[in-house]
Amino acid sequence: ITSNLTVSNVLTIAASSGVLTDNAGGFNITVSGSGTPFVNNGAAVTCSQFIYRNYTDLITITAAGGTYNVVTNLNISGGSFNSVTYQLNGNLVVNGGLYIAGDGFLRRSVLDTSASNYSVTANSLTIGISGTQPGNFNTNGSSVTINGNVTLTASSGAIIAGSSSWTVSGNWSTGGGYLFTAGTSTITFNGTGTQTLTSGSQSFYNLTHSGSGTLQLSTNNLTVTSNFTNSAGTFDVNDLTVTINGN
Repeated sequence: ITSNLTVSNVLTIAASSGVLTDNAGGFNITVSGSGTPFVNNGAAVTCSQFIYRNYTDLITITAAGGTYNVVTNLNISGGSFNSVTYQLNGNLVVNGGLYIAGDGFLRRSVLDTSASNYSVTANSLTIGISGTQPGNFNTNGSSVTINGNVTLTASSGAIIAGSSSWTVSGNWSTGGGYLFTAGTSTITFNGTGTQTLTSGSQSFYNLTHSGSGTLQLSTNNLTVTSNFTNSAGTFDVNDLTVTINGN
């Protein structure tokens, strides 16, 4: 493509060998249809930003798995006052940021990995904008790998972690009032430098630090309702209180 592209019905790449690219990485692709608005058949897409955007109330839309090579973000947006849910139909790889937030005042956008527990990999994860454009991430029993920072904006939505397993290489920042429902999930920090953990006073279930660097608490005390493991590197409580209810 040589300019921004918006498709209001269905965008289809006919075969896995197909190519959808803007070459220089300077243009956005937006799909706003219902049902399955993007059919990639295993082909990768390359652009500045790929945007899912639908405003229909209480609708579930299929979001294509596969590889998104984006300069900025794969943007799960749109939303409505009662939420729009985007449900994955395959494993998702984002070579760039994954961004989940409603597009407009009090519009909620939800990304769900579905009962098939598709995996999610991204360079960074951002959920919500301020307190007015919420986003939800329902990870069920999926494997989630974030090769950078996880940022949960204050009072702007939720992570429903279920039984998922997370690996985070950057910082974890939870704004106050943000809902992190840990379920029986395991969050593993594996960075080689200093990673900061701002819990927003939300509890974790299983928490592991396996990286060779330092995991440092920031701002909030930490509660782990099951097990905490520091298998490598340094855990710095930073003069805060840590409560572990398991081992």
